[in-house]
Amino acid sequence: MTGGYSPAGIVAVRAGDGWKRRGSGYLVAPGLVVTAAHVVFRPDGSPWPAVQVQGLAGEGWSPSGVVVWPAVWSPMSAGAGEDGTDSPTGADDDPDGVGGPEGTARREAARPEMPDLALLRLSGPVAVAPLVPVGWGRFTGVAGSVPCELVGFPRVLRDEESRVRRPDHLTGHVNPLAGGPERIDVHLGDTRPDGYRGVSSAWAGLSGAAVFAGGLLVGVVKSDLLDFAGGRLAVTPITAVADDPGFTGLVGGGERVVLSSVELGGLFEPPRVERGRPSPASLLRPARAVVGFYGRRVQREALNSWCAQPAAGPVRLVVGPGGQGKTRLALRLCADRRQVGWVAGVLDPAAPAESIERVAATATPVLLVVDYAETRLGHLRAVCRVLRRPVAAPVRLLLLARSAPDDAGWWSTLRVEFPDLCAGVTPEPLPALEPDDADRAATFHRVVADLAAGWAQVDPQTDWPALAAVLAPPPDLHDRRYGLALTLHTRALTDLLQAGPRPVAGTGPDRDISDVLLDHEQHYWTDTAAAVPLQMPGSLLRRAVVTAVLCGADDEDQAVVTVGRIPRLTDTDETRKLAVAEWLRDLYPAPTGGYWGTLAPDRIAEHLVGQALRPPPAGQPRLAAALLADATASQLRQGLTVLARAAIHQPHLPALLAGLLTTHPHVSVAATALTIDDLTAVIDAFPDRSVDLATAATTLTELAVTRLRPDPARNIGLSADYLRLLN
Repeated sequence: MTGGYSPAGIVAVRAGDGWKRRGSGYLVAPGLVVTAAHVVFRPDGSPWPAVQVQGLAGEGWSPSGVVVWPAVWSPMSAGAGEDGTDSPTGADDDPDGVGGPEGTARREAARPEMPDLALLRLSGPVAVAPLVPVGWGRFTGVAGSVPCELVGFPRVLRDEESRVRRPDHLTGHVNPLAGGPERIDVHLGDTRPDGYRGVSSAWAGLSGAAVFAGGLLVGVVKSDLLDFAGGRLAVTPITAVADDPGFTGLVGGGERVVLSSVELGGLFEPPRVERGRPSPASLLRPARAVVGFYGRRVQREALNSWCAQPAAGPVRLVVGPGGQGKTRLALRLCADRRQVGWVAGVLDPAAPAESIERVAATATPVLLVVDYAETRLGHLRAVCRVLRRPVAAPVRLLLLARSAPDDAGWWSTLRVEFPDLCAGVTPEPLPALEPDDADRAATFHRVVADLAAGWAQVDPQTDWPALAAVLAPPPDLHDRRYGLALTLHTRALTDLLQAGPRPVAGTGPDRDISDVLLDHEQHYWTDTAAAVPLQMPGSLLRRAVVTAVLCGADDEDQAVVTVGRIPRLTDTDETRKLAVAEWLRDLYPAPTGGYWGTLAPDRIAEHLVGQALRPPPAGQPRLAAALLADATASQLRQGLTVLARAAIHQPHLPALLAGLLTTHPHVSVAATALTIDDLTAVIDAFPDRSVDLATAATTLTELAVTRLRPDPARNIGLSADYLRLLN
């Protein structure tokens, strides 16, 4: 099975007097099962008082569970089950106590007044293997034959001697435009079995089986559609209950259930999976939204209006320095659009070309956000080519970038290549979130209260909300640097942590608030390393984290090799290198692909790199060369990009970066082997204008221009990238 479909989640369900009612279900969370309502409700609309489930291995029935949602269920609005019972879809009271056939809804009039779906709470464990987190899905496209699968316990596979039902794993496809909004029709690859002992459908028992498509749970089996000669099942879609507060309260913790697009799977960044205790800096990640969204009313309304206007241009560009709040605004906009039925998200850096192509076939409006657009020219070209084609529903492309030069660079290239989409688009600088220092004290109190509530969930031993309530705003809050959202939030977090039981050395002439935050992050590194246990000094742990920031790793083998380039770990044994790699993997899980992720927010990670590469004795500048000299092409691209971004606010890095590219034999040679896409992506990470970075930028630009220079002998013609890099 693929995606979010786990064998540990598959269960058989029984209810009713003598356990005569039979169906299937799926564990969507520990102790919480989704199934069809008609399996666990009486004909009068009340739930059966006791329900049991059994796992895929048939290791015995669970202790009794109860229906926790809905409280009542209205069965059929007209008609009766085809098998002669009065159950809504023909669920059978089998005289031998094993029954549970799916009924048949031959007439559209014979339809439940409420969605045929229920949730059960179990009193004891069922799954012996860890559950895979469930992703909820919906169909948003117009193309047919979308693959799907389900596992259930049909009556036809009952062993007559043991009276145990074996599971059936069925595959098929969905044509999204069939069935209507209240029903999904699954066309099975297998034809319907012959009737069984007078029961209308031998697939009786599949009721409640979870249907997955693209790794997402899209609905549960409701009935066998006997009007069709081939195998065809009616499925209750999750869309029918996604806004029900009772359902969302149980499966989403009170939050609205986010339904991802099946057809656009792989297009958006998946949510980051947290392992163990989160780090202090992770509270500042935009996607975690620990601090409640505030401000930006004008920009938010303008962007929502742009999405809603049918005649609006499809592209918009927002620019601003790192930490200004671009990503947070875009994520808020995505949430706004999802509330009105759109598909919205941030384009995954690893999104394959075919997932971008599928955008043209969506029947649902799409908002696609591209973060760090200045380094994503390949993806931008692919999306713009799709936008030039006829699309079934509106598509909006929101670009976020630190800069967008008009005379040269990625934006000028895009405007030249796609004038119909981009020539009329003006970059919109995102203003400071707190331009007026008079309002910052109130904002500080709000921010620190939110951070305290978030950190209290990580460390409940300390009363963080009480500490936040008496925390005074810093005396220098009027300083213009606090107009940057991330700076204000970082100060609130560091002041809160400093008021706690483990303060570190405070700010001073040579210390920034990011230094203070990184010292608190060091507590996280040492605590988690001691728990492994991983016996390493704090300075070496810090270098390992810098390694993850500068160098990604595709898999375990590459991670071990990369760790082996850290000074003082080069000669250690493979077991120790693997332990460090696994520690980094669990410390900062990869948000998408790859073996490990990185410290975030990015500006804090960039500060760490600058801190580690300071001149001696405070830093170890040779660490960069040690890590990048034998790096893979993708690692070198990541490392050079991070260094270029960090050099904007770390004054000692431009010279170091220039030295790597001009005088270090291994790094400079490796840079010549980068693909043209990698070279231009790194070049576009540089600021619009910088005297300090001129040497490094010129070196990379010369490499790119040499590769792009027109040459008939090499079948290289004149390109837009060549012309703009000449500038």
